[in-house]
Formats: sequence, C-alpha cells, structure tokens
Amino acid sequence: MITRNASVGVALRTADSNNAMSYNSVSGVAGSRDTARFAIRPYREGDEPALREVCVRTGKSGQDASDWIPGGLLPDIYLSPYVQYAPDLVFVVDQNGMPCGYAIAAADTAAFVAWYREHWLPVFLERHRVVDQSASAADRLAQTGRHPENFLGPDQDRYPAHMHIDLLPVAQGQGVGRRLMQAMLAELHRRGIPGVQLGVGAGNSRARGFYAHLGFRPLPSAPGNPLQLCISTDHIGTTVNTGTIPVGTGREQ
Repeated sequence: MITRNASVGVALRTADSNNAMSYNSVSGVAGSRDTARFAIRPYREGDEPALREVCVRTGKSGQDASDWIPGGLLPDIYLSPYVQYAPDLVFVVDQNGMPCGYAIAAADTAAFVAWYREHWLPVFLERHRVVDQSASAADRLAQTGRHPENFLGPDQDRYPAHMHIDLLPVAQGQGVGRRLMQAMLAELHRRGIPGVQLGVGAGNSRARGFYAHLGFRPLPSAPGNPLQLCISTDHIGTTVNTGTIPVGTGREQ
C-alpha cells in the first residue's frame, strides 16, 4: 500500500504560536487560532483548490512540501483522484469557512484502483512525465502515481477501505482530528464497510501516536509492521455529529 512520500500518513504536528498566520486567507486556507471554533462538514463544490493546498502544506511528514515536491504532484496522487472518485467520502474541516484539514477515503480500494487506472491515470500521465525514476523525489513520486495498484494493501477482505487525513497546525490540539476520524468511520460503517487501512511514514512519530491512541493496529497479515495500520469502522463509534467544534484543551488531536 502506498504511503504518502513514503513518510506521510497524517499531517499532525505541534502548532507554532509564532507561525499561527502561516496559512492565511490570501490563499483561501484557514490560518489563525483567533477564532475558537471549527466545523467538520461534507465536501462542497469549489473546495478542491484549498484542499490541494492543504495536501501540499502537509506533504512532507506533516511539513510543508512546497519546495520539495513541486507542480501539484502530491495532490494529483493523494487528493484529487479521491475527490473526483467519491466526493461524498470527503470530510472538510474549516475555520470561518476556510478549509484547514480533511479526511478522504475510498470505500472499496480495488474498485478505486480500477477507476484510477481507467479515468485518472491518463490525466496524471499528461500532467506528470517521469524523466528519470531515480533523479529526484518528484520523479520517484511521479512513478508512484503511475501504479495505482500499490494502493491495494493486504487483508482486503477485512479492511477493504483506505483513507488519508491531513490537518494544518491551526486545527491541531483541539480534538478535531479525532472527530474527523469518527465522522469517516461512521460513514464507512453506515455503508457496510467493515474496516479501513492506511499507511504512515517511519519518521512521522506524532501521527503514529495519534493512530495508536485511536485504536489503529498493524494489519493482521503483518503484525510486525507498524507502518501499515487498520481499524474496524465501529471501533470509535458509529455516530458523530458534524458541525461546530469548540476549541479543546490542546491535549487532543
């Protein structure tokens, strides 16, 4: 199963109060902690550009990947195909109407891979030409985007869905990440999906701790691999109300 840049599973990092305005309204992405509430809501038409920016801003083990992977490559693998394939499985976190995080999923990974190959891969190949597979991180990632079958992890019978979750610092430490995960698991459970899996990078210890706290565990077929995780969709509740979330104590994600 592909993990973002081989080092990204979730963009959860400690907010820097000196950099609280890094993501601002000029780019259409939320950026200040001045307002004490966030909302989790369904995807709306027009959200994609801002979500693509969140994907890039969290694309290097939770850090900004703008100068590392240029040209929209990251969101063309890890954001836009999901939005195009299943916009009803995109949950958005916003602050004052501006996105600052999201969770996306494919309920049936095998079906997603087939769709990607037929419908998205031609778009991807037109946008991103692999020059040399070993020349740069961007070229290697472009090669990754050419092989959607790598999204298929083991244990598909029990964990057929896979997902990604990304939060900017402004939305971290408020309990938002947990609520976002609950919303996604509840929706997958409602659809009869028994479990979901995801990949997390070896260097992203904060994300790994977050997932462990929620109850994610290594896949049954690879119990010694802490980088490919899974959870049953009924593990942390099957109902959750989307809507406004008051700022928490700063001890939760």
